[in-house]
Amino acid sequence: MGPPIDNSNAVRVDSAVLINFQGNTGASQSRAQYGTNVTGNTAAVSLFILRDIQTITGNTGALCISAQNITTINGSTGTHQIIAMNIGTITGNTGTMYIYGATVNKARANTGDICLYNGAKVLDYDSSNTGRLRTDCP
Repeated sequence: MGPPIDNSNAVRVDSAVLINFQGNTGASQSRAQYGTNVTGNTAAVSLFILRDIQTITGNTGALCISAQNITTINGSTGTHQIIAMNIGTITGNTGTMYIYGATVNKARANTGDICLYNGAKVLDYDSSNTGRLRTDCP
């Protein structure tokens, strides 16, 4: 499985399992079958995960992520593009999140807009969100 990926330079990783993709300050890209944690990256990150990602949290760089299922997206700032089938919870994010095709179970306490494309939907969107749920984003 390999050690956690924590790099101050640009990095590209291809592996079966991506354990921790964290703290990267250089633009980074990875492909894997499964991923566990995508945390604290301050530069652009592109991830192409065949199956599942458990946690995406505290990232300030732009994220472009493709996965079948994502359990949690939490506390990320900036503009992010997510392509998925299912997302458990999107919570505490600032900035704009573009969601393509996913069914999102819950959205909580997000201050940025959540933009829905390609049939994406949010099942439980409550008043703790100060950003808007949109289908008309530029």
